[in-house]
Amino acid sequence: MMTPELSATTIQQQAVFAKYGITKARYFANVANMDIQGVDVKLNNSNNLSSSSKIDFGVWFHYNENKLNDSVSTQECTTKTMLEDGQPKASLRFLTNYKYKKINTALNITRYGAYKQAIDGMSYKFDPEWTTDLDISYNISKSFKASIGGINIFDAIPNKWDGLDGDYYGANGIKPYSRYSPFGYSGAYYYLRLSAKF
Repeated sequence: MMTPELSATTIQQQAVFAKYGITKARYFANVANMDIQGVDVKLNNSNNLSSSSKIDFGVWFHYNENKLNDSVSTQECTTKTMLEDGQPKASLRFLTNYKYKKINTALNITRYGAYKQAIDGMSYKFDPEWTTDLDISYNISKSFKASIGGINIFDAIPNKWDGLDGDYYGANGIKPYSRYSPFGYSGAYYYLRLSAKF
């Protein structure tokens, strides 16, 4: 079996990496000609209820359209779908933060819009979903704070690949959910935390 020869550039890069003890490197390149248009709207409001309490509200909305200008073949449908529809076009967030003396409560509710993924040239749609995050903290002192809370506390799960089955996809596969879900697929995460600041 013949091993392909390394280019002079590759050899030079490996020499530089070895000099600094680097075994792997990763870089990102803008390899697609795309038009991206969108809008971000953020409305925030803060109110002092008393000398010891305060409440903040926020409504954030995001929308964008991605369009790939390069022509793609049927085999490249997966890439086109990922670039144009791989993430939700729209998201909506409601943020609330209430502070009373040493107690602080944060409640965030987010709606992620629909998105698509493609396999073997066929596109699959994933439904919109709501998630809720909650954090309650108590300032024990100027240096110590205790917190309890959770991310995605109602255990929202993205819908599974529709009708796919096999080693990697489908109800009996090892990856029933899209790995590109904007809020993951691990469900709820709860925590109890003690933090210190010096």
